[in-house]
Amino acid sequence: MQIFGEAKALLERRGQRLADADLFIAAIAVVRQATVVTGNRRHYECIPGVTVENWMRDKLLLPAWRTARAPDSLPRNFSERSA
Repeated sequence: MQIFGEAKALLERRGQRLADADLFIAAIAVVRQATVVTGNRRHYECIPGVTVENWMRDKLLLPAWRTARAPDSLPRNFSERSA
């Protein structure tokens, strides 16, 4: 709770606002030395001590299934699949 309060006070002094739920996520990440994975890095980077990664933009971190090209069309049923 201390880190949450300190981060909230810091952001308010800077004139920045962040939802309490996001501040709780950031505070937990700082305490546990964890990385916050989000599609909106700027949302969390304003909080000191938070490590942030965006797996949606950083292709090096995307799992293989996310980088594979999807087929142009999918079969309607199993009998239409190619063997």
